[in-house]
Amino acid sequence: RGERLAVAVTGVAGPASQEGQPPGTVYAGVALPGREPEAVLLRLVGDRSRIRQMATISSLDVLRHRLLDLG
Repeated sequence: RGERLAVAVTGVAGPASQEGQPPGTVYAGVALPGREPEAVLLRLVGDRSRIRQMATISSLDVLRHRLLDLG
């Protein structure tokens, strides 16, 4: 059928703030077939490496929850 999904991640990993946003401010975007695209704000804590790791894990978790919602 060619159904497609997408996950996108953007944010501030640190160590400094960026455009007034503190480190740990991350958005996870998810687009699924038949649903409006969605962005979820995540507030993560840790050093740059930890924030990047948690941003990846958290965005995939957002996708997982949305897929489960589809049933």
